[in-house]
Amino acid sequence: MNVLRLSTIALSLSLISGCGTLWPSTPEVKTVEIQKKEVARTPLNLSEPTPLKPRSMNWFIVTPENVDSVWEKLKNQNTDLVLIGLTDDGYESLAMTIAEIRNYIASQKSIIKQYKEYYEPKKKEETKE
Repeated sequence: MNVLRLSTIALSLSLISGCGTLWPSTPEVKTVEIQKKEVARTPLNLSEPTPLKPRSMNWFIVTPENVDSVWEKLKNQNTDLVLIGLTDDGYESLAMTIAEIRNYIASQKSIIKQYKEYYEPKKKEETKE
């Protein structure tokens, strides 16, 4: 039994030591060199959006005094008799919303312009001496 244990221990030690006992010298370790290379940015393929062309619309100001004449005018033009109205506060809210939309579009255009300048910087002109 002792021989069996002794042989098991010897076999385990030889397996643990691995191939290191077969080659007494260690191979030379090469150092890793890190190189940095600047990669050119891919140009953005953005075209300027076409400007909006607002459609024409007719506004009628309807008051209690002219409501009959406005209805008669719409009947004579053979249009659908539909009245969509806003109060003065509602019209002010509409105008403020349109102004906010314009500001939002302007800020988005500015962001796109900055992205374009970042990805496609203008080349500096060489000064002649």
